Amino acid sequence: MKNSFKETIKELKKEKNILILGHRGCRNSDIPENTLLAFQKAFEAGSDGIEIDVESTSDNKLVVTNRWFLKQKLGFFPWERDLNHIQSHGKQKNILVPTFDEVCEFVMGIPDFIFNVEIKSSSNGYCRTAKEAAKQIYKFGIENQVILSSFDVNTLLTVK
Repeated sequence: MKNSFKETIKELKKEKNILILGHRGCRNSDIPENTLLAFQKAFEAGSDGIEIDVESTSDNKLVVTNRWFLKQKLGFFPWERDLNHIQSHGKQKNILVPTFDEVCEFVMGIPDFIFNVEIKSSSNGYCRTAKEAAKQIYKFGIENQVILSSFDVNTLLTVK
């Protein structure tokens, strides 16, 4: 008989000492990725944490979404619209796009949960997204739970 997802994660952690992170929460399930429900599902399945992407909106708010997922599902990139527009259009398609604050608050509620935050660059040479994300992480007191990552060297230097 095939093990459940939760049982498989427990076995990996016990036998292999492997850290399990839910990419965008719990993808390929009945819940849209990068939503608070997907993060809760990853936690309930026994993952050690989650991996998320943080993007800036046109009104300089931080949202948790994958740019290509948003473009495919809603027709635009996060930086092309303001927060209200993104969230209202998301709700119409049952995609509840959370703010970075909401996700930080979720992580704060689970003290041992790992939070892998991939910062997407918001401009060349200066990354407002990285600076704001770091401020929020410290505001919520979750810095000991966070792994920051980025593909962009300027973003990494900004955070450092």
